[in-house]
Amino acid sequence: MLAQSDFTIGESERLLAPLGVTASYLSPTATGLAKCILDATEGVRSCLRDSGLHDFSSQPQGQNHKRVIDAEVFARGTRVHTTVSLYRPETKKGDARLWISGLGSLAHAHNLLALVPARGCLLVLNVSDAKTRALLGQRDSDLHDRLARLNEGMPQSAHAVLDALRAIGAKGWIDGFRTGSTAVGMTLERELGISPNSAQAPDYLGFEVKAKVVMRNPHRGNHVPTRFTLFALVPDWDISVAKSSREIVARYGYAGGSSVIRRRLYCTVSAAAANRQGLQFRVDEGSGQLVEYCADGVCAGAEVARWRRERLESKFNEKHRQTAWVFANTLLSGRTRRFKYVSARLTWRPRTAALMNLIRSGIVTMDHLIKEKDTGSVTEKGPLFKIDPADFGLLFPHATTEVLA
Repeated sequence: MLAQSDFTIGESERLLAPLGVTASYLSPTATGLAKCILDATEGVRSCLRDSGLHDFSSQPQGQNHKRVIDAEVFARGTRVHTTVSLYRPETKKGDARLWISGLGSLAHAHNLLALVPARGCLLVLNVSDAKTRALLGQRDSDLHDRLARLNEGMPQSAHAVLDALRAIGAKGWIDGFRTGSTAVGMTLERELGISPNSAQAPDYLGFEVKAKVVMRNPHRGNHVPTRFTLFALVPDWDISVAKSSREIVARYGYAGGSSVIRRRLYCTVSAAAANRQGLQFRVDEGSGQLVEYCADGVCAGAEVARWRRERLESKFNEKHRQTAWVFANTLLSGRTRRFKYVSARLTWRPRTAALMNLIRSGIVTMDHLIKEKDTGSVTEKGPLFKIDPADFGLLFPHATTEVLA
């Protein structure tokens, strides 16, 4: 069980992200090691399927249909060439199983194993082992080299995007277009010649353009950057206990605080701990679904909503396959808001498969922004899935940063 592993997934992700690879995870129990049986969780099944190594859903039950693939296990400072058996037993509805040959001598019960798909091979990293973790940071190690060779270079169109952003940065202060929190992005889009009606497609030369203010007044110094919004996505209502945002705010919301707002629910939900409303995340290992539930109080244990893993990953990948994150200073000149675009970070090939691991670790969180007006109407500006700037590289290891002004 992953919850009982002796090394956290969050710590493992911080080791793997700089190398640009994604992993699924297993943590064998003593019983599993003794019986040479490991459950292939939904995360592992998805990892194998998406990489083209194996698809359990099309595999018939029984030992006669067992498949064996090559593997390399990195443990105790060494690399062992071995195999992984993938099968569905005839009993217990044919739940997916796997076994890594020789694992009993390479891992202890509750060690955390990171499974990284390679070309025609599965890499198994015992990240609970200090020697293996040390190899990840050594550029001349076999493990570091093996993982680094899985990376790809910068997209060709990125050079043209950077040229356009440099030209905007060279203009210095630019009068804002429109007002409010969207002004920094709308002004940049105007400068790039992007039509406001093309929001569903990548903004510019295949790159989604995101603008963010990082300094309110250049004469008063920086303020602490807020979390990055990755995407907005409502729950899968068909598998959720709550069937609408109205039901969620009715049960977990609080007084609106104004004459026109009856109730509201503005809060951050994390897997790390319950918030003031008692809401928290967990991942259902069987289905791979993200579950929002009430963790304490009179409602302890009650489910609120669910998101399918594939829908979360699809939304993230749709928004951030290639992204230009542009940072600006801003000041008020008379009645005009002005912006200076000072730097940009271009990202590509994000670690989409790491998204659920980061949610599970409390690194990616979600904000509810629900309010019920006195008229009875309910609006939800989210749910917004976000990440702290300090953890940005865990999702976007492939990046280049450019100073614009």
